[in-house]
Amino acid sequence: MLRLLAGLSATGIGLAGCGVGADPVNPLPAEQLVFGVSSVSPWSSSLGWALQTPSLLLYGSGRIISQDPGDPAGPGTYTTAQVDPLAVARLVAQCERSGLLTADYDVLPVTDLPSTRVWSHGATGSQEVSVYGLSESFDEYASILNRRRRKQLRTLIFDAEALIGDGGSTYVPDRVVVLEQRAQGTATIRWPGPNPDSFLHKPSNVRRNSIACGTLTGSTAAAVYAAARANPDQLWLVGNRSRVLGVNPLPVEIDC
Repeated sequence: MLRLLAGLSATGIGLAGCGVGADPVNPLPAEQLVFGVSSVSPWSSSLGWALQTPSLLLYGSGRIISQDPGDPAGPGTYTTAQVDPLAVARLVAQCERSGLLTADYDVLPVTDLPSTRVWSHGATGSQEVSVYGLSESFDEYASILNRRRRKQLRTLIFDAEALIGDGGSTYVPDRVVVLEQRAQGTATIRWPGPNPDSFLHKPSNVRRNSIACGTLTGSTAAAVYAAARANPDQLWLVGNRSRVLGVNPLPVEIDC
């Protein structure tokens, strides 16, 4: 998953109506997911698709979950923090007014680039945009108008990430989704959770090539996630069988 690099605010490019301001706002519903960012690469493996997660989530309560930079293979690691709910509401309200999440962006004449999805759910409802090749490296292929929009959108993402500051703690999930895929290779690490056949079922609409899907919660979810971080290929020994069981720690976009 692509994590957009920091330092964009140093360019001096301000968001048109989307910067941090002092407009009066009311807090958004505490449990509501009000802002998110995720990226999808066309080169992701089947397991990579199963493990895809948002790189940034903001909730109305002021809770932030942000993917750690430079994550290795396997399930990602995250930092979580609690910030002022009004700061989150203000960012979402101003960005709703900016039009960045409803604007049109150029289709770049370059193949096989990742797409970055940004969405919000504030007082005026939901907005969402997916931008192909959002990295500054590909601005040269965009029109002048779209170069400005792309820079503004990157700055928006940076400003949202910056809310977490230097604080925060390691994110420990209380719910994970386990996605089974066809196994190749021989496992040497034993599956640390309950018998997969006790909670996996045929998926309804999930990630590419997944043959089964299920949910674990509580301390079991946390323990399985910790073990999965140390087993990047997610190949597990279950009884005398080798099985690929991908552990997704932020399954907000997965429907089992």
